[in-house]
Amino acid sequence: MVSTCRLACTLSALSLAVLCVALDNLVIVTCIPQITNEFHALNEIGWYGSAYLLTTCAFQPIFGRLYSHCSAKWTYVSATLWFTIGSVISASAPSSSFLVVGRAVSGVGAAGLLSGAFIIIAMLTTPAKTPIFQGIISAMFGLSSVSAPLIGGLFTDLITWRLCFYILVPIGFLAICLLLVCLDLPPARSSWATTYQAIQELDVGGTALFLTAFTCLLFALQYGGIWYSWADWHSAGLLAISGMLTIIWLCDQVWMGENAMIPLRMIRHPVVAAVGFFILCIFGQFTVSMYFIPIYFQAVKGDRAEEAAINILPLVAAAVVLSLLVGILVSRLALSTPFLFCACSILSALGSGLFLTLNTDTANHFTLVFQLVQGVGTGLALQLPPVAVQSVLPRQDVPIGVATILAMEFLGASVFVSVANNLFNQKLLKYVEARRIPGLISSQLVEGGVTSVYDLVSADDKPKIRQAYAGAIHWPFGVAVALACISVIGAAGYGWKSVGNTATGVLPPDESSALDESFRKEIDI
Repeated sequence: MVSTCRLACTLSALSLAVLCVALDNLVIVTCIPQITNEFHALNEIGWYGSAYLLTTCAFQPIFGRLYSHCSAKWTYVSATLWFTIGSVISASAPSSSFLVVGRAVSGVGAAGLLSGAFIIIAMLTTPAKTPIFQGIISAMFGLSSVSAPLIGGLFTDLITWRLCFYILVPIGFLAICLLLVCLDLPPARSSWATTYQAIQELDVGGTALFLTAFTCLLFALQYGGIWYSWADWHSAGLLAISGMLTIIWLCDQVWMGENAMIPLRMIRHPVVAAVGFFILCIFGQFTVSMYFIPIYFQAVKGDRAEEAAINILPLVAAAVVLSLLVGILVSRLALSTPFLFCACSILSALGSGLFLTLNTDTANHFTLVFQLVQGVGTGLALQLPPVAVQSVLPRQDVPIGVATILAMEFLGASVFVSVANNLFNQKLLKYVEARRIPGLISSQLVEGGVTSVYDLVSADDKPKIRQAYAGAIHWPFGVAVALACISVIGAAGYGWKSVGNTATGVLPPDESSALDESFRKEIDI
């Protein structure tokens, strides 16, 4: 067993790494208007979230297998280093494209950090103490998530948005140093005899197909209906390529069997499929709201980034607090479903629907209530799918089952942020053109920033721009409403089961402890 000092240092390192992931995930939402102003890239709002989320989604299964076959220490250090390199690229980006690349690189590292922290804690501690230390990591993630938008707003207003990424670099390197010095795990016994076998079992080809297919889709969503019509070969061609590559990827998943990025038996499992669809929709609608509510406050209400960050705290705080509470409750109680899942869908849909009433003169206390409703619905939902999967799958299938759920979660967020951004840009162009503002042409909007357009018009025309933004912002919220509503399908698909500590497939304490001890012997701890 590791010494108390080494354990404390390791826990500190893991907490720092998780802090980086939580900050990087949400710190950008209040920075986006200023970033688009600097890079003249209103049409690339979706990319700042989608690039990060897509690579996080794609590399979840790979890191799951790496932690099983390779040294957990060096896998985690590599993920932290990769994340830190992405932060450097993002912070120093000379253009919007470089920022997108940096976000994508950070997403690769982020895929291995949160799950890896839980895995390493399980390796280092006894079964009785593991939930305590994992709870500390979860609390760190939650606290960092709540503070991330505020930090982003403060840095953007007082210094520069680039500091939001620069600050992650020393934190990441400090975590790496602590891990190198303090983390002591036995060498892994890899079953890979050759590099080719490792590449095959990691399904590198399938991951490449997946990334290429959805990257083409995201490009189509960037251009379609804005730069080119949907019938133009640029848009239609990208959609066709994305569709063909997705079909090839699905065939690859069947061919690869157990080595597939997502094994077919997981997709076929009714509970995994149901809760996977549920979390894809729920996290998708939450992410859409997280990205566009700050735009509403800054573009429509005229708030500074710091003020917008304060104004969206109810949404983030409600989601994080409820998520932590549900995590505690399901470990002690049996919670009846599908009522609980349906309650999440209804509250999320209600909160998103209330956002459709926002206009240029909506009082802030109304937006606070709207956010609390959606935040409660989302917070209730985030912990349920992983626990539901653990309650119905055999122990040996739980890791890949949870990885599948996480992949669906990030995929939904990645795709639907871009869908929402496409609708937002199309409608903004339409509404501005309908108001016939002198001297303002559509290309100036697309090639400008969220708030820089106000510098191009007279004081008399600024209210027209605000009205156009207020109308266009309803469309992303419409996407959120639709996702929350159809998530009910996944909620109903879970069936009449309970999630929690009784009447489920979750092992009783004695049996679970025995299996944990057996697992520890297998990995020589």
